[in-house]
Amino acid sequence: MWYTSTNDRALDFVRNFRETNKKLMASVSSGDVVFTPHIVTWACTSCDAEFKRKECLSNGRYCAMNHKSTYVQGVDILIEDMRQKCLHQLLSADGEEDKWWQYMQYVHRMCYEEVTEDCSRLGHKEIGRDFDKTMKCFNETFESNNPNFPNI
Repeated sequence: MWYTSTNDRALDFVRNFRETNKKLMASVSSGDVVFTPHIVTWACTSCDAEFKRKECLSNGRYCAMNHKSTYVQGVDILIEDMRQKCLHQLLSADGEEDKWWQYMQYVHRMCYEEVTEDCSRLGHKEIGRDFDKTMKCFNETFESNNPNFPNI
């Protein structure tokens, strides 16, 4: 699934697909169906420094999609999107993917317009996961040649 956490339709999909995903996972043999979230971004390495500071990560390599209907800066959206991607990776590795769906439903219900670090911490607490482990994964995504994140 390609999405950004400020897209209402994507969030509706997440909210409604959880039960379908459970049924898919229960009805197929291991490895036949793999759900993977991907983040929609665009690059603007030639944008001015102020824009890149507010709307992008990695010096304009990853910029948030149009989010003019919110007051949240693009960089905050990207950070939350990456937390979500890392959390999915970590939970899937532990065989607890359903907790990702719980997290998504929780943070987008409780913090819709602004999924801040504080809200994300509450979401991690809600599903019993260590926020610091997710942030470690987030920080590692920006290391060069990281095979787990060849692209966002």
